Amino acid sequence: MTSVIRIKDIRDKIRQLGVPTIRCNGEVIGIESAPCNLGGERYYFVCPACDRRCTKLHPKLSGGVACRRCAIGRDYLQTRNLDPSTRLRHQRAKLAERLGAVEPGSFQLPPRPAGMWKRTYDRLWAAIVQIDDQRCQLLQEEGIALGLFSASHFQAKADDISSLA
Repeated sequence: MTSVIRIKDIRDKIRQLGVPTIRCNGEVIGIESAPCNLGGERYYFVCPACDRRCTKLHPKLSGGVACRRCAIGRDYLQTRNLDPSTRLRHQRAKLAERLGAVEPGSFQLPPRPAGMWKRTYDRLWAAIVQIDDQRCQLLQEEGIALGLFSASHFQAKADDISSLA
């Protein structure tokens, strides 16, 4: 099974047959209903892993189905707890993956994937460059705040680079 099961796809069958459960790959999945404010009722799957109500069930890597949170195996709000530098690194890795980079941390420009518009490719690459600049700036600020570097150290490096150009 590779696709998502949506409650709206089987809603009419649930109404006709009135079944409180369905079977999917030998697994019994409960169905709950909740009244709507203006009448009628809304149906939900009960996640077999965590007993939460959900409208979609996703395939798990280990087989079977579960809600998005259980199927993926992580909380989507997890990145809120990361420090800004790590969050930028994750953003960069996702953009590099979209560009088809084999090594996410690589600074080498990967070739444009087949079917991707040139302007999309340019926009994604510009976003990666911007994230690299932000991360560099953040690391400089952290280094200065921790007393590892002085502000004059970075100014001297900038002067050296500008003299080469």
